[in-house]
Amino acid sequence: MNRSRFLMVLAGLVLSGPAWGQMSAEDVFVERSTARQLDDRCGLFSADERTALDTGWAQSRNQLLQGGYPDEQLDRFDTALASETRSMSCHDREVLALQQRVHGAYAAWSGLIHMRFPGSGQSWDANRMAGYTGAGWQILQDQTQFKAGLARIGSELAFTIAIEDSRDFSSVALIVRDTERHPGLFDPSLGGLVQVAHDEDWVRFTPPDSARRVIWASTELQTRQAPDLFDTRNTRILQFPDSVLSALSNQDPRESVRLDFFDRNGRVIRSHFLEVGDFAAALSFIRSGRFAEG
Repeated sequence: MNRSRFLMVLAGLVLSGPAWGQMSAEDVFVERSTARQLDDRCGLFSADERTALDTGWAQSRNQLLQGGYPDEQLDRFDTALASETRSMSCHDREVLALQQRVHGAYAAWSGLIHMRFPGSGQSWDANRMAGYTGAGWQILQDQTQFKAGLARIGSELAFTIAIEDSRDFSSVALIVRDTERHPGLFDPSLGGLVQVAHDEDWVRFTPPDSARRVIWASTELQTRQAPDLFDTRNTRILQFPDSVLSALSNQDPRESVRLDFFDRNGRVIRSHFLEVGDFAAALSFIRSGRFAEG
């Protein structure tokens, strides 16, 4: 990247919003990567501003991954940007202008209540204020037949699923890839050579049976405890332990995790998939900004 291109990128830095319609995904990634590199060396931003910047960077990186960019190419690009920023003084006019622009962008971002994080097939909708007057979804993936995400019920936050009432299952588990035992993505179709038994065309990468992690739902609520989490009263609401949040955040945005429903004999009677997508960015959005607790 030549210096004129580099400075042009600096001049256009934004955290979210209209820039998506004005710049390519590659430009957005360059901007946010550059800002992070300069902050690492110069300490340009507050902790909250850096959280917002990291959230935007994760979104732009995920978009490029979903568009076919290899992980290694993006990592090399980040390394190249580090070399570019190393030659700049922290007091350069362009750097100080970037700093002021981020301050202003963060002020707007921190006041947002709702933000959508689209994926290739499903989206996460994040709402910082949901649930403060009853029960509500702070992060939601709505697949019509069921809903899943981070729900606030009273003063408690938990990863939750709400599904139309059915007595054919007695327990539910979330199946994710064990990232230590299987660091890379797993494609059960072997690149389309093998027929995979699911209907969702957006599901490509799934947890391998040989390296999976199983997280069981720990609590089932009465519908009256959270009547606003589903569209009908005939609903089963199940909550998962906090470990789900870190497990989902550590998955690749291109992959899907699976909800397995078990009968009383321990047999899987049906399964549903959740797209990982930008869950980590959505969680960061909820935990930061003007409305964050603490």
